[in-house]
Amino acid sequence: MHDVSNNDLLGKIPPRVIGSVAIMMFLMVIIRCFVLVYWRQIQVDYIAYLDVSMNLLLGNDPYDLKNSLFRQWEEPPIPFPGYMLIYAAPSLLLYCLPFTHALVLALHLLLQFLVLSTVCLWTGQRLGWLRTWSDIMAPGPRQLGMSFLFCIICNSSPVLMALRHGQSAILIAGAILYTVWYQGKASVMPPILFGIAAVLKYSMVPFLGFLFLVKRKIKLCLWGAAVFFFFAASPLLTGNNLVGLYRQYVDILKMSMQKGSFNSYALSGYNMIHIGFFKLDVMNKLLIAFFLFLFILVLFRACKNSRLRDETVFFVLCVTMLPTYHRFYDLTVVVPFVCLVTCQALQAKRPRMAIPGLAIIGYVLLPMSLLNSLSGKIGPYCEKIIYTSSSMGVTNIFPLQAIVMIFITCWAFCLCWITPPNSSSYNNKGDVQ
Repeated sequence: MHDVSNNDLLGKIPPRVIGSVAIMMFLMVIIRCFVLVYWRQIQVDYIAYLDVSMNLLLGNDPYDLKNSLFRQWEEPPIPFPGYMLIYAAPSLLLYCLPFTHALVLALHLLLQFLVLSTVCLWTGQRLGWLRTWSDIMAPGPRQLGMSFLFCIICNSSPVLMALRHGQSAILIAGAILYTVWYQGKASVMPPILFGIAAVLKYSMVPFLGFLFLVKRKIKLCLWGAAVFFFFAASPLLTGNNLVGLYRQYVDILKMSMQKGSFNSYALSGYNMIHIGFFKLDVMNKLLIAFFLFLFILVLFRACKNSRLRDETVFFVLCVTMLPTYHRFYDLTVVVPFVCLVTCQALQAKRPRMAIPGLAIIGYVLLPMSLLNSLSGKIGPYCEKIIYTSSSMGVTNIFPLQAIVMIFITCWAFCLCWITPPNSSSYNNKGDVQ
């Protein structure tokens, strides 16, 4: 594998200069992505998690607008009841000490920052940029490369959207990546984090679970499922009626996804990435069937491989987004893989396979306002067959995000398919024990 050395162009620049640039980039990202979000204090979804969690702790109906604690909701918030224990501490802090609102938001952003930083370090380690964790402190090309990686991931639109909304996508990404990349390092943590990822967003893990089963990681799946059901049943601890609670949760969830509701393509299609944008539903079903067929092919191919490759996990995470409801911020877990496989292709001197990745990286760094404006110009030509939506003063927005998600999934499938079953695409760093 290509290694960053003094023979490279950067080797001619003094390490202290490179280190100074790396630190400046790092600080600029922190100010851009975290400080500005904190001062705006618009983490609405996070407040919804706390609201539902606190109501469950009190034994109240969390979906009754009369029981709103931290915000006056126009429609019932729909966080999963299993959130109760995960968000118990911050919800209790905010409930008992209302003046700590700013502190609670700051702590949540700090947690997300730590997770994102760790994800970047893990990705750099997979690329071979970090032989030891101390390499990150040594000024030079490795440190600059890590700063670029941190800059790309944190400034990507999915991550910025997750930060602004207060979504759990960043925490999910950290849990999934640890589960995938460090199964052999700690036998206890992967199933716990896999189960927690399922609690935070259960639609993110079923396909990954199938992949683990194919790779005979039975204990990981069973213990992960046990963790999920433990958290899902936790409202029983405070006297909630579990059957009635989940029945109400499912009813509200279905209502929120009906045509014209806030989780439908007709209203929020500008940042949806799952398949559902055709007005003729049979077209949606055919597309979903096609990608499920590709998923089955990849599972069969994974059976023949003695290791679990990064390209396979990348495809599975991409195809996960298409059959069921997902928004643009859910791509947070995909962005590190895009950076990973793109850099691997460049290091292996396979630029043709890297071009789609570079295009995707450029795309996710574009402002949402610009993408919505461009999509608004396309929408009127397609609105007879495709749902269009409105946002930021732009009407008839074409569902560009979903089309891009399909493109990313097709590229990920190609990366899986061009590699012989018993080899890694670029280097043995792409393998998971």
